[in-house]
Amino acid sequence: MMRALLCSNLCNSFPSIALLLSIAMIFLLQSLIIGKRVQIVVHGMGSHVITPLLMSLASTSVVNCLYGTIHPNSSLFNLVHLQSLDLSYNNFNHSKILPSFGRFTNLTHLNLSGSHLSGPIQSSSEEVWQGNNFSNSIFHLQKLQDLWLRGFTGELPNSIGQLENLEELYLSDCNVSGTIPRSLTNLTRLIWLDLSYNNFEGPIPQLFSNFSQLQAIYFSNNQLTDPIPSCLFHLVNLIYLDLSSNNLSNTVELHTFAKLEYLDFLDLSNSGLSLTTTNSTPSSFQNIGTLRLSSCNISKIPEFLKIQREFLEVLDLLNNHLNEELNPLCNLHSLIYLDLSNNQFGGLIPTCLENFIGRLTMLNLQSNNFSGTIPQTFGYGFDGNSRDENGGVAKSF
Repeated sequence: MMRALLCSNLCNSFPSIALLLSIAMIFLLQSLIIGKRVQIVVHGMGSHVITPLLMSLASTSVVNCLYGTIHPNSSLFNLVHLQSLDLSYNNFNHSKILPSFGRFTNLTHLNLSGSHLSGPIQSSSEEVWQGNNFSNSIFHLQKLQDLWLRGFTGELPNSIGQLENLEELYLSDCNVSGTIPRSLTNLTRLIWLDLSYNNFEGPIPQLFSNFSQLQAIYFSNNQLTDPIPSCLFHLVNLIYLDLSSNNLSNTVELHTFAKLEYLDFLDLSNSGLSLTTTNSTPSSFQNIGTLRLSSCNISKIPEFLKIQREFLEVLDLLNNHLNEELNPLCNLHSLIYLDLSNNQFGGLIPTCLENFIGRLTMLNLQSNNFSGTIPQTFGYGFDGNSRDENGGVAKSF
């Protein structure tokens, strides 16, 4: 049965042979991956020209185009010259990640996110690793530099530590359980590590001592416990740190995180941490752009928030124990998002906040102890101009 494939955003005009081959590649992949017979006709080129060219391609990206089941004997796995393979956001009908993916020994980039590939990842009999559900096949791809996987179940095997050239690892929203493997210590070239929205439990391992290039850690929405390892504060190049929505248990001085001098994004909301601010100095967090500290048992506004912060755009202090006046925050002119709700702030709403109205898209002051009236200019500034991410007027008192 002949079958044609139409992918979104394909042009009707063909300005180059490269584009023709790219379109032909999409059709060929449909045939290779799910076993449907597809005829490829490019006028002026015979199949004896097209097929070798396609089969020797080093990179392909076929996103949001394909539907069908990946079979173990799929000819896809004959494309052994591939260096980059992006099959994200297709619908592979809950196919398994097969051991045959291990044949792509030249891959440096692999993205299988959002493609309805179900877990556990299958292993061949010689690749079974006791006690986990992942195939070692993917984790034998020694040249991989970035790996995107989503939507699988099981435990993350220690064999992931074999990917010593890995620079970016994205395993968010995978429902992965168990502890974070200590074998991640081997991945010293990591720049980006995203394990968010899983079921990892236990402590954050002491694995960052040699991660001199790491710029991003996303561990949010897990069940991590125990104190933060001290080696985390030695990541001198860290820019993004998200530990929110975990079960961490210790009390930490906020100024400790200021040792990470390049930090632009810090989210400790609902992490289980209790933060003290007694050692905070005006010079702390010079580069911070987003600071989310909701539900961190903070009782005093840190000193660095009382002076102008050029880059700070998002400040979330929701649900703490702050009982001061708001005047100390009047110098934060760069804010576009400010949530101070569920505290014990008192006194009048300072008129200096009127200076924020031109930029703020969200201001939440509800559930506090303010007295007096709301400045009329607040209403003028928000009316129809500044809106929240859901399209509604973003002010709440």
